[in-house]
Amino acid sequence: MSKISDNNIAQGVYKAVKGKTGAELESALASTFMLLAKKGLLKRSEVVINALHEIINKENKVIDVKLYSAVKLTPDNINEIQDALKSRYDAETVNISQLIDESLIGGIKIIIGDEILDLTFKKKVAQLKKHLLN
Repeated sequence: MSKISDNNIAQGVYKAVKGKTGAELESALASTFMLLAKKGLLKRSEVVINALHEIINKENKVIDVKLYSAVKLTPDNINEIQDALKSRYDAETVNISQLIDESLIGGIKIIIGDEILDLTFKKKVAQLKKHLLN
Protein backbone atom coordinates (compact mmCIF):
# COMPACT_ATOMS: atom_id res chain seq x y z
CA MET A 1 0.00 0.00 0.00
CA SER A 2 1.42 3.39 -0.94
CA LYS A 3 1.78 6.15 1.60
CA ILE A 4 -0.56 9.12 1.26
CA SER A 5 1.32 12.43 1.34
CA ASP A 6 0.42 15.10 3.88
CA ASN A 7 -0.30 17.49 1.02
CA ASN A 8 -2.71 14.99 -0.57
CA ILE A 9 -4.52 14.61 2.74
CA ALA A 10 -4.76 18.41 3.05
CA GLN A 11 -6.06 18.65 -0.53
CA GLY A 12 -8.71 16.04 0.27
CA VAL A 13 -9.80 17.84 3.43
CA TYR A 14 -9.95 21.13 1.55
CA LYS A 15 -12.10 19.67 -1.22
CA ALA A 16 -14.37 17.98 1.32
CA VAL A 17 -15.16 21.18 3.20
CA LYS A 18 -14.84 23.86 0.52
CA GLY A 19 -18.01 25.90 0.17
CA LYS A 20 -19.78 24.20 3.06
CA THR A 21 -21.21 26.03 6.07
CA GLY A 22 -23.18 25.24 9.21
CA ALA A 23 -24.40 21.66 9.68
CA GLU A 24 -23.08 20.60 6.29
CA LEU A 25 -19.56 21.78 7.26
CA GLU A 26 -19.78 20.05 10.65
CA SER A 27 -20.84 16.80 8.98
CA ALA A 28 -18.03 17.00 6.41
CA LEU A 29 -15.44 17.70 9.14
CA ALA A 30 -16.75 14.87 11.31
CA SER A 31 -16.63 12.42 8.39
CA THR A 32 -13.12 13.59 7.48
CA PHE A 33 -11.96 13.24 11.10
CA MET A 34 -13.39 9.72 11.35
CA LEU A 35 -11.71 8.66 8.10
CA LEU A 36 -8.34 10.06 9.20
CA ALA A 37 -8.68 8.34 12.58
CA LYS A 38 -9.63 5.04 10.92
CA LYS A 39 -6.60 5.25 8.61
CA GLY A 40 -4.26 6.14 11.52
CA LEU A 41 -3.41 9.52 10.02
CA LEU A 42 -4.24 11.78 12.97
CA LYS A 43 -0.65 11.67 14.24
CA ARG A 44 0.29 13.71 11.15
CA SER A 45 -2.37 16.34 11.84
CA GLU A 46 0.02 19.23 12.57
CA VAL A 47 1.79 18.85 9.23
CA VAL A 48 -1.52 18.34 7.43
CA ILE A 49 -2.96 21.49 9.04
CA ASN A 50 0.10 23.46 7.89
CA ALA A 51 -0.35 22.11 4.35
CA LEU A 52 -4.06 22.96 4.49
CA HIS A 53 -3.18 26.49 5.63
CA GLU A 54 -0.89 26.86 2.58
CA ILE A 55 -3.63 25.60 0.25
CA ILE A 56 -6.16 28.07 1.67
CA ASN A 57 -3.64 30.92 1.49
CA LYS A 58 -2.83 30.09 -2.14
CA GLU A 59 -6.54 29.97 -3.01
CA ASN A 60 -7.10 33.37 -1.36
CA LYS A 61 -3.83 34.94 -2.63
CA VAL A 62 -2.43 35.38 0.88
CA ILE A 63 1.23 35.05 1.82
CA ASP A 64 2.68 34.74 5.32
CA VAL A 65 6.02 36.46 5.76
CA LYS A 66 8.65 36.40 8.49
CA LEU A 67 10.56 39.68 8.30
CA TYR A 68 13.85 39.94 10.20
CA SER A 69 15.52 43.28 10.80
CA ALA A 70 18.06 44.72 13.25
CA VAL A 71 15.58 47.36 14.44
CA LYS A 72 11.80 47.74 14.41
CA LEU A 73 10.68 49.07 11.04
CA THR A 74 8.28 51.98 10.67
CA PRO A 75 4.71 51.41 9.43
CA ASP A 76 5.69 53.17 6.18
CA ASN A 77 8.59 50.71 5.71
CA ILE A 78 6.28 47.77 6.37
CA ASN A 79 3.69 49.09 3.89
CA GLU A 80 6.38 49.54 1.24
CA ILE A 81 7.58 45.96 1.75
CA GLN A 82 4.00 44.66 1.66
CA ASP A 83 3.34 46.46 -1.63
CA ALA A 84 6.54 45.07 -3.17
CA LEU A 85 5.69 41.53 -2.04
CA LYS A 86 2.08 41.81 -3.28
CA SER A 87 3.43 42.70 -6.71
CA ARG A 88 6.19 40.07 -6.75
CA TYR A 89 3.95 37.20 -5.58
CA ASP A 90 0.62 38.33 -7.09
CA ALA A 91 -0.88 38.39 -3.60
CA GLU A 92 -3.87 40.29 -2.32
CA THR A 93 -2.83 40.06 1.33
CA VAL A 94 0.61 39.95 2.92
CA ASN A 95 0.73 38.95 6.59
CA ILE A 96 4.04 40.12 8.05
CA SER A 97 5.48 38.88 11.33
CA GLN A 98 8.33 41.23 12.14
CA LEU A 99 11.15 39.77 14.20
CA ILE A 100 14.13 41.69 15.56
CA ASP A 101 17.56 40.12 15.01
CA GLU A 102 20.26 42.48 16.25
CA SER A 103 22.97 40.30 14.68
CA LEU A 104 21.90 41.51 11.21
CA ILE A 105 23.57 44.95 11.61
CA GLY A 106 21.28 46.38 8.92
CA GLY A 107 19.01 45.47 6.05
CA ILE A 108 16.26 42.86 6.14
CA LYS A 109 15.77 39.15 5.64
CA ILE A 110 12.40 37.90 4.41
CA ILE A 111 11.23 34.30 4.67
CA ILE A 112 8.19 33.15 2.70
CA GLY A 113 7.62 29.42 2.98
CA ASP A 114 10.92 27.84 2.00
CA GLU A 115 12.18 30.91 0.11
CA ILE A 116 14.62 33.35 1.73
CA LEU A 117 15.22 36.88 0.43
CA ASP A 118 18.41 37.97 2.18
CA LEU A 119 18.85 41.73 1.80
CA THR A 120 21.04 42.17 4.87
CA PHE A 121 24.29 44.13 5.05
CA LYS A 122 26.00 40.95 6.25
CA LYS A 123 24.98 39.15 3.05
CA LYS A 124 26.01 42.12 0.86
CA VAL A 125 29.44 42.29 2.53
CA ALA A 126 29.91 38.54 2.06
CA GLN A 127 29.00 38.86 -1.64
CA LEU A 128 31.40 41.79 -2.06
CA LYS A 129 34.18 39.88 -0.32
CA LYS A 130 33.62 36.84 -2.55
CA HIS A 131 33.62 39.06 -5.64
CA LEU A 132 36.85 40.83 -4.64
CA LEU A 133 38.64 37.59 -3.83
CA ASN A 134 37.76 36.00 -7.18
